[in-house]
Amino acid sequence: MDDATILPPALAANTEAAVHEDDGYSTRFTPPEWRWDVLDAAGDAMAPWYHHLTEEYLAPAAGEADAAMQALEAAHDTAMANVCKAITTTARRGNIDGSLPGEFVVVILEGQRGDEEADLIRRSVDPRILPTVPGLGEYLRQLEET
Repeated sequence: MDDATILPPALAANTEAAVHEDDGYSTRFTPPEWRWDVLDAAGDAMAPWYHHLTEEYLAPAAGEADAAMQALEAAHDTAMANVCKAITTTARRGNIDGSLPGEFVVVILEGQRGDEEADLIRRSVDPRILPTVPGLGEYLRQLEET
C-alpha cells in the first residue's frame, strides 16, 4: 500500500541454487535480487481487485483515510500470512509438486516495513516449520537484534 492506493502484493520466487553469497552478503532474503524478482502476471491479475478495494474502502473515508488504511493493512497482512502458511503446508504434504524440497516455505519478506518485518515473518511461517528452514531463523534473530 502507498498512501492513497491499495496495491497487490509483489510476489517473487527463488531457489537455493540461485542464492549468492559475496563478502558476507547473501541474497537469500532479498527478493529484488532473486531469480524471479517479481512475478508481474500475478500482480497484474490481482490489480483490478485491489483497485476495487481502494475505491470501496479508501475513497469514502476521506476524513478517516489513516484509520481506514491501517485497518486494511492489518487485514491484508493477516490474509497474506494465512495464504503463506496454507501454501507451505500444502506444498510440504506433496500436494503442489513432488519436486519441491522438504524445506520449501512461503514467507512474507517486507524490508521496507523495517521493525514490522520480523513480525510478518513470524505470522507467515508456522512456528513448527520455522526451525526447518535453513537460515530463516538466523535472519529473524538478526532482525530482532537490530
